[in-house]
Amino acid sequence: MSGTAPTNAMGKADQMQSGLTRVLQNLPALRYFHTVALTGSFRAAAEKLNIAASAVNRHVRQLEAAIGLPLFERRSRALTLTDAGETLLRRVTRILDEVAMTGEELADLHRLSPGHVRIGAHDALAREMLPHLILSFASRDPHVRFTIRTGRAPELLAHLGGGRLDMVFVYDAPTDINIRVVREYALETCAVMRHDHPLASRDFVTLHDCSAYPLALPDDAAYLNAFRKRLAMREPSGCLPFLTTNSFQIMRDFAARSDLVSLQTPLPAQLCPRNPALSYVRVTEPLARYSLMGCCIMTDDGLSDACRGFLDHGLGILDGALA
Repeated sequence: MSGTAPTNAMGKADQMQSGLTRVLQNLPALRYFHTVALTGSFRAAAEKLNIAASAVNRHVRQLEAAIGLPLFERRSRALTLTDAGETLLRRVTRILDEVAMTGEELADLHRLSPGHVRIGAHDALAREMLPHLILSFASRDPHVRFTIRTGRAPELLAHLGGGRLDMVFVYDAPTDINIRVVREYALETCAVMRHDHPLASRDFVTLHDCSAYPLALPDDAAYLNAFRKRLAMREPSGCLPFLTTNSFQIMRDFAARSDLVSLQTPLPAQLCPRNPALSYVRVTEPLARYSLMGCCIMTDDGLSDACRGFLDHGLGILDGALA
């Protein structure tokens, strides 16, 4: 039978690599070797390390045994690094420097006590509300970091339930046993149009008034169905929206350049300055829960200190602006 028989024996290079791996897991031995190399003697290294010289010598010999090469030429009056010792010294110096730097970085993190707040929000709320809340909070606690994810309510609430978000701000927050709506704010429904639009001079308008013009509405089937139902429309052909989109900014851009009317729930001016090129006219018939903005967290409320601090800060601002 020809061929090579299997063997359990390790090659010399493999043995050296395995031994060195064990050595690298023992930082004290590397530190003792490093100190001996820098001081030039076991006695001087022992004094600097405040341990017995025999312990230093034992660790260095264990290091040499694991590597399989001598690290020092031991002469009567001095120690000289071998080629293996010179190579190891360069590497160990880098390792110990990295360990020291890591310790300093971790100490800085401990002193600063940073946190990470992950927020989900509808696009309009992320653009218009969150900058004010986050930047005002950062002025008093600059070490907290933020992540913002935008999307629709079902997607954001799924991320909240999966532990990928700490809190979400959405319209029409659903009832869910695992999700707690900590605040819900009724926002004013407005028809948004340019200043010279025929409806712009009115104190208020109805949905029927708005339906006489091209409309921009949120791209949401439930919202559109509620709008049509409110107008008692049996057929949609008389009032199909000219534009549907999930971006309130795009709706405002179209309204600023045409006779189009956009239905929106804008935030108060103290939270987000309004577009000076547009008029905001109150609609007398809010579309049920679609004018309600809710702040949601998980029912178990396992928020970090940073998340809790930001939530309290943000709700305080919103309470003052929207109460």
